[in-house]
Amino acid sequence: MNYCKKPCSECPFTKNSLPGWLSDYTAQELHLIAMNEMPFPCHMTHDEDLEWDEAGTESAPLCAGALMYMKKGAKMPRMVELARILKQIDIKDCENILSTPEFFKHHAGVDITKK
Repeated sequence: MNYCKKPCSECPFTKNSLPGWLSDYTAQELHLIAMNEMPFPCHMTHDEDLEWDEAGTESAPLCAGALMYMKKGAKMPRMVELARILKQIDIKDCENILSTPEFFKHHAGVDITKK
């Protein structure tokens, strides 16, 4: 599988991303896509007509931010190829990636750590 080695400048999983900008997704949907191990392509590399099975190809590499978000969230994918990629990512490189609570607060204005 092909994947981006670092997040793009507009990656919604980064701390410097535009708050609330998630394209056609909600914060919950984007979180579930990443954590449910769906191969998620970098939005900067393809057009809107991309099929899910094209994610991870040379023309639609996987999103580094989504991969690092999984890594930071201690999610180890069952999909062998994704697990292999996550093992290659150094947790130190995830410093600019939002944690799950930060992601929801940043994009939805919701603090999931408060009751």
